[in-house]
Amino acid sequence: MLLGASRTLNGCINRREDPSVPALAAILTADDSLHHFFYYLAYVFFTDVLGHAFFLALDLIFKNGENRRPHSERQGHLTGCQLCFKVCANGRKTKEKDMHIIRFIDADDAVRWGLEAEGDQASVLTGDLFAELVPTGEQVAVKRLLAPLAPTNIFCIGLNYREHAAESGLEPPEQPVVFAKPTSAVCGPGDSILLPACCRLGPEVDYECELAVVIGKAARNVARADALNYVLGYTCANDVSARKWQLNGGGGQWIRGKGFDTFCPLGPVLVTADEIPDPQTLGIRTILNGATMQDHTTGDMIFTVAELIEFLSEDTTLLPGTVILTGTPQGVGFARKPPVWLTAGDEVIVEIDQIGRLQNPVEAA
Repeated sequence: MLLGASRTLNGCINRREDPSVPALAAILTADDSLHHFFYYLAYVFFTDVLGHAFFLALDLIFKNGENRRPHSERQGHLTGCQLCFKVCANGRKTKEKDMHIIRFIDADDAVRWGLEAEGDQASVLTGDLFAELVPTGEQVAVKRLLAPLAPTNIFCIGLNYREHAAESGLEPPEQPVVFAKPTSAVCGPGDSILLPACCRLGPEVDYECELAVVIGKAARNVARADALNYVLGYTCANDVSARKWQLNGGGGQWIRGKGFDTFCPLGPVLVTADEIPDPQTLGIRTILNGATMQDHTTGDMIFTVAELIEFLSEDTTLLPGTVILTGTPQGVGFARKPPVWLTAGDEVIVEIDQIGRLQNPVEAA
């Protein structure tokens, strides 16, 4: 792969053309950062026969070293979308503020991938989120932001923060409390959370800020120590909940009260796992109509992200695109005195450090 990529680059150099982004991308997806550095130097500083010889020599050195490594260690640690965080369309490293993937509708009503850019613009990516996304060099206007992916499954964890369990009057669980949301509950940034017409016994809809984990490759019987290697990235989630339906309308199961349409806002961006090496160090908040209702840290989780992946993958395949909502901290509406419920006209924001702000208005269905 490296030799082929270097030939492509050298062909461009000999013709005094810019190399294609995929060719440069292929080089930059190699594992060793030192390897990355020397290849990039060759491209930038060597534009003649010396550059060609330099590329070939590096191929022999690094390819031989690569072949001596165990196969499992030679797998690329950067997925296509992580690669996009490392290079932009002209092959230069992106700025920190650009390192967020979005899914959006453009002016022609086409659904596209992109890197967050200035204003309402996006740098377009092409390819597959779970295989390879490549910058095209094109910038387009964002007509509407979507959830950063269409999940294959949504697993949710209840009572996973110590202080939330305490405010609920419950002992911390010995094993994760697992429930699900239907994928039809997903909505995106700016979409309205709809208060169900079937909530006829008075207000009951509540907010829950949550860190959402996106699985990037099939995971089954994954060990805790290896679990984060299966994470594609992270985004914000709001586990919207109709409490009376949750506790009394589902025969003891929570899914009915948590699975209504629009009850799973996700977004605004997908931040890849290499940008958040430790998901247990993030500040997480809910802001309702300008007032901070929840303000805590993912360090209070009873079961860490790695522990949850280990638990959920036991004899169960977590498909690429599986989303795991990891629980909410203290400060939810039902536990307040008096209780605070979402009402039509409200604006609710979920904010997580290093990811961003997921903002949704509230409307009656």
